[in-house]
Amino acid sequence: EHISELTLDGATGQAVASAAEAKDPLPLYVWKEDGVVKKYAFPISGKGLWSTIYGYLALEGDLATTAGTTFYRHGETPGLGGEVEADWFQNNFKGKKVVSNGQRVKFEVVKGKVADKYPQGNDHAVDGISGATLTGNGVTRFINATIDKYESYFKLQRGS
Repeated sequence: EHISELTLDGATGQAVASAAEAKDPLPLYVWKEDGVVKKYAFPISGKGLWSTIYGYLALEGDLATTAGTTFYRHGETPGLGGEVEADWFQNNFKGKKVVSNGQRVKFEVVKGKVADKYPQGNDHAVDGISGATLTGNGVTRFINATIDKYESYFKLQRGS
């Protein structure tokens, strides 16, 4: 009832009527309540250490703050990179920034703890998975690459 699907042309950032009309079709799910956009969600995927990791990333209506993520399929090592599917890891993504002071900031899965790497604080990084640095590096790469694909549309929506 609240969710609709848009297809974007990744080349232009414009919504199109069908994927056939897009050079680089991108699906985008929009949650509206009373005509106001509350959240956006889109698929994310890319290489971890051993496999392709599949998931979804959701942004708040401001298109600057993460609402959360879910990783639903992968072939990473159980107990190591396989922790991408654990609640503790996925919950780290809530409330992180992908835009700060009007500028796109790169999201980061750090090696170790965010507090150790950034003692002054950081609003666009999450704690890494112990023993799974290469999986975390892959997640960092593909999340940023995917957000960048959608950024031309997001800029239009933010009016920036």
